[in-house]
Amino acid sequence: MNRGSDIMVYKTGVRHVTEFLREVDVLKGLSERHLDRISALCEETDFKVGDNLGDQDEPGHQIYIIRSGEIKATTGAQDKSLVVRTVRE
Repeated sequence: MNRGSDIMVYKTGVRHVTEFLREVDVLKGLSERHLDRISALCEETDFKVGDNLGDQDEPGHQIYIIRSGEIKATTGAQDKSLVVRTVRE
């Protein structure tokens, strides 16, 4: 694969993510240039049911934008947790 193909694949990937980000409420109003810059930082990840994306009182190092599926934010010990918010897409 030549270098030109690598660059085209990258640009195509960024464009695909930019189109998705354009529909995210909190990002609406950002310019195409800014969305492209955010897209270049994004990494699509799949999670399994029960995966933990973070812990209460721990600093977060990522922002998650749910493309599809469901995520629950809970508080308290795992065996006595309280669902604070459920997000479905």
